[in-house]
Amino acid sequence: MAQRHAEELNLALSGALLRNGFNVSDAKNFTRAICTASDDEEISDRLKIVDATAQKFERGDKVWGFPKLVELTDKKLVETVRTWLRIENSNQTDFEQDENIRDEPLKNLPTKIGLTFGELLKLELPKREEIIRGLAKCENGLINSVTNVGKTTLIRNAGLSLVCGKPFPPITDSGRKMRVVIIDSEDTLVYLRSDISSLSQQKNI
Repeated sequence: MAQRHAEELNLALSGALLRNGFNVSDAKNFTRAICTASDDEEISDRLKIVDATAQKFERGDKVWGFPKLVELTDKKLVETVRTWLRIENSNQTDFEQDENIRDEPLKNLPTKIGLTFGELLKLELPKREEIIRGLAKCENGLINSVTNVGKTTLIRNAGLSLVCGKPFPPITDSGRKMRVVIIDSEDTLVYLRSDISSLSQQKNI
């Protein structure tokens, strides 16, 4: 039952993102971030579901979206996610009820794993756009060190700088404003707000 619920959540989230302007790469990155924050060990299966949902959506088939997420979780939680992602409730295409949609989560998933070098060379890939030092869009990185040396502060400073379009060398020299999602599974909301407020004041935001 828990596995089925997780798969339905995955299907609904994938559909919600794709129905609201996310491309497949961004939807997979968002899903990967959630899996990492929640210690989900089945990231590969979750990403396959994003691919399968994208294929259905491109064919014009119905896919679940935010209404199904409300049904599976909580309306206030879903509204918060929409706010974070700057998705307006006026999007009637997605706000309609997910009627008569009954996905089989593990059906029609892509079975091929990997590419030959020839296939890789033929792919039409977007230009690499570096966002922070050493990492471009759709890439993943890991900051590793002993405890209490400032990893969290570093990430929050970098995130605030990107949001405001201010350089934060050597992490980012970009003067372009970007959207940033920080998933924090450690701090309380009270501490998180206090820390970000303090960092914002230091940056004169």
